[in-house]
Amino acid sequence: MRWIALFITTLACNGDKDKDEDKDAGTGADADSDTDADADADADADADTDTDADADSPFGNIRMVHLASTLEPADVYIDSVVGPVLTGLAPLDGSTWRLVGTGLRTLSVGPSGGAAGDSWGSMDLKIAEDGRYTAVLYGSDPAISFTWFEEELAQVAQGQVRYYLFHGAEGLPPFDAVDLDQQITHASNITYGAPSSFEIPRAEWRLGLDLDRDGTPDVGFDVPDVGGQVTVPLHLTIDGSDLVMIGHSPSGAVLVERQPLPDLPGTGDTGTGTTGTGTGTGTGTTGTGTTSTSTGTTSTGTTGTSTGTTSTGTGTTGGDTSDTGVPQPL
Repeated sequence: MRWIALFITTLACNGDKDKDEDKDAGTGADADSDTDADADADADADADTDTDADADSPFGNIRMVHLASTLEPADVYIDSVVGPVLTGLAPLDGSTWRLVGTGLRTLSVGPSGGAAGDSWGSMDLKIAEDGRYTAVLYGSDPAISFTWFEEELAQVAQGQVRYYLFHGAEGLPPFDAVDLDQQITHASNITYGAPSSFEIPRAEWRLGLDLDRDGTPDVGFDVPDVGGQVTVPLHLTIDGSDLVMIGHSPSGAVLVERQPLPDLPGTGDTGTGTTGTGTGTGTGTTGTGTTSTSTGTTSTGTTGTSTGTTSTGTGTTGGDTSDTGVPQPL
């Protein structure tokens, strides 16, 4: 399977903190690594209007994933410099790492081919030296969202993997994440627009999602073994009638796996249902007799009666019905 090969073959790049990325992925200011004798006294002063980190400057790493399946490809800008630092990122895809100079930076995202002013959204992000950050575009027009989270690698032990499960499936209520092989719940009540992290030993495993939180997983995805002492985001979104998981390997390779979106009767904390009873009351109607008269003979009508009937109905009430059900796919 192609995505397993991508995940495994790109793993070796993770340990060097991504310093093998080109240092000049921006708009082209030189790194002053020239060997001429002018001691860099040139008048241009290298203002570094590009967003990449020069070789003698501290930098962090950032990558992005596009979960908004109904939008067009995206461009990303940093500090509104001339030209995007990332262009044409398609829906349901993710980028490789980009080097970004440290400090408080402003990221904006908009339709590919536009300008920085055509932004769908922007956010401030403080880049730390050697920090690792994922930016996420999710939602749909007009409710487009742009956020980020840090992939913290420092405390991940050898042989362990820290997963970041991001809920970007618009309209889907909070859900639980379960290891289908071990029958262990790794994260509970994962809410829309926020990541939930957990750390487990490296291995191939099956991620199950309990979408109605009734204790039984409703859909599952295969997660490959990508090595140890790494971080791996797993993003969930909706595309048409499919629930889609997008995995982002340590070096930026992307796994995309689809499953049909289950048709659930309801969502939320359900627990054990209780039986309720309802009583309906029917109303009877009294008929009216008719008297007719003819010569020499009187006939008397008969008063008719009918009796109402009481009907009893039985219904079932779940534990918590605050959520009405999984909405129709986008």
